[in-house]
Amino acid sequence: MQAAALCASCKPKPKIAGAKRAALRRNALLSLKNVLYYKNTGAGCACTRSFQKNLGACSAMLVLIREEQEKEYDETEQMTRRAFWNKYRPGCYEHYLVHLLRTDAACVPQLTRVAEADGKVVGLILYTKSLLKTAEQEIPVLTFGPLCVDPAYQKKGIGAKLLHTTLDAAKALGYPGVIIFGSPDYYKQHGFFPCSRWGITTAEGESFDAFMGCELIPGGLHFPGAKFYEAPVFSSLSMDAVEEYDKKFPYMEKLRLPGQLEA
Repeated sequence: MQAAALCASCKPKPKIAGAKRAALRRNALLSLKNVLYYKNTGAGCACTRSFQKNLGACSAMLVLIREEQEKEYDETEQMTRRAFWNKYRPGCYEHYLVHLLRTDAACVPQLTRVAEADGKVVGLILYTKSLLKTAEQEIPVLTFGPLCVDPAYQKKGIGAKLLHTTLDAAKALGYPGVIIFGSPDYYKQHGFFPCSRWGITTAEGESFDAFMGCELIPGGLHFPGAKFYEAPVFSSLSMDAVEEYDKKFPYMEKLRLPGQLEA
């Protein structure tokens, strides 16, 4: 009679090297601190429950947040491509953006992190330098993106783990705040607010819910009337270059789907 296969929970766990075990322990302590932050600050009862639920899913597997290694650049870009493919437009360009950002002067490589699970890269976050400009001064702030998780590993709290690990690291580097363009429903769960809260607008003088910020120190984004300028790399992407770069990856069909931002 054939023996029943062991499920993932019952299989013997491989031994973890000392350095890796220490990193996992640090990640676990950071996750606990983030849960306590939301619980103590009351940053939305629903978001606290959601974050704790996702944290539980993430803790059920071994997820290591660490620096990216050059030898896995291709693996990271393939994961990014899967995460964004047909999400906002037919195909995607975010994997090419990752390729460009690594060598762009605005990139902050000290904050680049990947998530590793099951022996492979399943998540990524990169940061770039941005500016708030007023009539009197320029204030250096940060922008992150892409932040992504492999589709097979989404809704397990990995994105939140990448985000909070790096926000703490950004604060340690002395940055006062982070400004992004992102989903209000998601990022409001993680301490982000519309930039109208501080009187900040885009470079074009616009303000909308998806234009969001997070203070890393009290008053870090309190610059009423300031305009936000992100790195030029985000606005100078060549779609022809994207198409050419995409040829190095396995074929994936481009689809027009309901809800995409671009046709």
